[in-house]
Amino acid sequence: MSPDRYVSYYKWIYISSPIYLLSLLGYKLSILLLYLRLFGVNTRFRYATWAVAFLVSGYVFANLWTQLFGCHPIAKFWQPKLAGHCMTWETATYAYGSLNVISDLFIFVLPLPMVWRLRLSRREKLGVTLVFFGGAM
Repeated sequence: MSPDRYVSYYKWIYISSPIYLLSLLGYKLSILLLYLRLFGVNTRFRYATWAVAFLVSGYVFANLWTQLFGCHPIAKFWQPKLAGHCMTWETATYAYGSLNVISDLFIFVLPLPMVWRLRLSRREKLGVTLVFFGGAM
């Protein structure tokens, strides 16, 4: 890849990463708020949902901070020959990727006990559980 294209590519990565992270936060929080609207009567469920919401918000904002300020000076992100330093991106990628998968699992598993308590037949409960499972894929 030519140096000009390299710089342009990483500038676009730098610009698009915060947009991606904020949209990730938005869709996860919207699902959790939907859960609160559907099953918010149960106090323990409400606390668990808010705990997952804070976990998601925390790691997304930490990831955002890391993306924006992981290099000093910031321009080193797209100009690697510039004087300065960047953090180890592989470590951050594994950490935030793991937290993303864990939060997805929490969001998937969170409503299942509430669904199983509904007054539905076993077949209907299984159907609703499969709908949640389909959303987890």
